Amino acid sequence: MIIKIIAILVYFNLFMDKAGFVIPDVHVGELILKYLNDNNISQGYLAKRIDMPASNLSRLLKKKSMNTRKLYLISYELDHNFFEAFMRPEDIYENDDRPMGCPIIGELIEKRMKEINMNQTEFAAKLETTQSDISRILKRKDMETEKLSRISTILDYNFFRDYYKDSNVVDFETGAPIDFLKRYEELVIENERLKRLLRDAGIDY
Repeated sequence: MIIKIIAILVYFNLFMDKAGFVIPDVHVGELILKYLNDNNISQGYLAKRIDMPASNLSRLLKKKSMNTRKLYLISYELDHNFFEAFMRPEDIYENDDRPMGCPIIGELIEKRMKEINMNQTEFAAKLETTQSDISRILKRKDMETEKLSRISTILDYNFFRDYYKDSNVVDFETGAPIDFLKRYEELVIENERLKRLLRDAGIDY
């Protein structure tokens, strides 16, 4: 009996070494729908916030996978980081107060490949695709969550963490880091301009 248990444990460890870690299986559409229902937010409201026809949003929320850039936008507009659902306990560092980010995913994948000395041919074989497809992946700014889960498992790195927490706050439209001091100065100038308009219109504020 003891020998059988040891054999099972050895097999289990070998299997885990081969499989790497597994990203939580997430149905993104259902995740967002639950959040909307729990917080009494209508799909119509969300559709307006992300500038998408309500019918298109309804179809989107029926899908298990979603483009990471769309998920980032929805997270931003609802002030809730849905990328957290893809995190494992060991991926969340204590006292990590970095904000949500929208990284260029192809660059992160290429960086990870270099870290573990994996070339495009090896990566293509593990992902069961062509080398030309890998070249396209490394140029992508975003990706379907289902595919990113597979890549995370293959490269033994949770790329969702780079959306969950990021070292820079970036502008959604441009992907460029936000200069907070410059933005603050712009807001001060805009505030003064609005005050002048109110004074000129004889409106107390």
